[in-house]
Amino acid sequence: MKNHKNGNTRPLPWPLALLRLLRYALHVLEGLFTIAVAFPRISQATRLRLVLRWARGILSIFRVRLDVLGEPPGETAKVILVANHVSWLDPALIMALRPAHFVAKSEIRAWPVLGWLAERAGTIFIERGRRHDTARISRTLSAGLSAGDSIALFPEGTTTDGAGVKPFHTSLFQAAVHSGASLYPVALRYHHADGSLDTAPAYTGDLSFKDSLWRVARRRELRATLAFAAPIPTEGRNRRELAAAAETAIRAALADAAQRSAPESSAHPPA
Repeated sequence: MKNHKNGNTRPLPWPLALLRLLRYALHVLEGLFTIAVAFPRISQATRLRLVLRWARGILSIFRVRLDVLGEPPGETAKVILVANHVSWLDPALIMALRPAHFVAKSEIRAWPVLGWLAERAGTIFIERGRRHDTARISRTLSAGLSAGDSIALFPEGTTTDGAGVKPFHTSLFQAAVHSGASLYPVALRYHHADGSLDTAPAYTGDLSFKDSLWRVARRRELRATLAFAAPIPTEGRNRRELAAAAETAIRAALADAAQRSAPESSAHPPA
């Protein structure tokens, strides 16, 4: 099995991997309980703090070392985060820095437990290929932004191995046009200690969620980088222009993150 400088890909012994999955299951159950019992009784600010803590807990369980490049958005309202999509871990990486409501394909709603958790946490599900559903999603996103929520999009419409970026779908950018929210492009990359691309977290092709979860659980640690590009103003632009600008920014940020990844790069482990 291939070794990497300052690290290797030797799998974690399966008993330890099972223990990690048990911790993950308990963490998910904690999230279910918090959403069902606590969320209706607490303020929006407290909800955001709990989401932040829960997302960082996911990173801690799977030993994800997170590097941050650029400037993440602050606590301002009307923010749309736009990212490339690699893994089911991606939302946790983003929410560990900035809680947001995600747009996801409708199939995720049918996932046992996790689908219910995602729905109750405010995930917005879209049936791709149905134009009338795209219009409904655009209205829902605009209403959420007007209420002060942050939104996160994966406009590729699918996952990749992280080596590149697929063309962006433009339909979801209509909400940015209507709301006047700023777009924050963010490039997401998983890598080894020597900076080379790590495809283990990629959830692509015919790989089942169960197999992907087991593959991640057996990794001794994971390294990820979130590279934030400069925000893109939306005023006076249509959705195609915004999608093209965001795609270009993420491609450039992804290339920059690949160049800057190095052994012993400064990491920001979850609190």
